[in-house]
Amino acid sequence: MTISELKEYIYENKKIEYILKEIGCHSVKYHSNKDFFSCGNFNGDNQGAINVRNNAYLGVTNYTRTKEFGDNSDLITLVQYNKGMSFIEAVKYLHK
Repeated sequence: MTISELKEYIYENKKIEYILKEIGCHSVKYHSNKDFFSCGNFNGDNQGAINVRNNAYLGVTNYTRTKEFGDNSDLITLVQYNKGMSFIEAVKYLHK
């Protein structure tokens, strides 16, 4: 399974909320009007610090961790940060 296929699987099978909770994010909330999830960092108290777009790209904006998250961040980047993993380890974690 390629990375694109993995992301598409996560999106199509509505696994975003589950993954966010599994990696330690808190206050996970879906915003239907703009089609994204918001949540707090595992090590923070801002409940809306992270936005995850509900699409096949799974883009992530982390408003309080700008050093670690750039313009091309996605759910894999968030798993890497929260779990202290390399890119390959994060992909394997999501695949499992």
